[in-house]
Amino acid sequence: MNCPNCGGNTRVVYSTKGVDQVLRYRKCYGCRFRFKTIELEEPYARQMKKERNAHDR
Repeated sequence: MNCPNCGGNTRVVYSTKGVDQVLRYRKCYGCRFRFKTIELEEPYARQMKKERNAHDR
């Protein structure tokens, strides 16, 4: 991810996971600007399993 301040490369300093999001604290290599990002997790796709009956044959 690029730094919003100078556009340089960043690294993750600390991250924590919530119920449906991941909070990451980042630091820029160039200007040492610190910021946080919130990444929302998409709900998992439910997979439906079709059971085979005697009527399906």
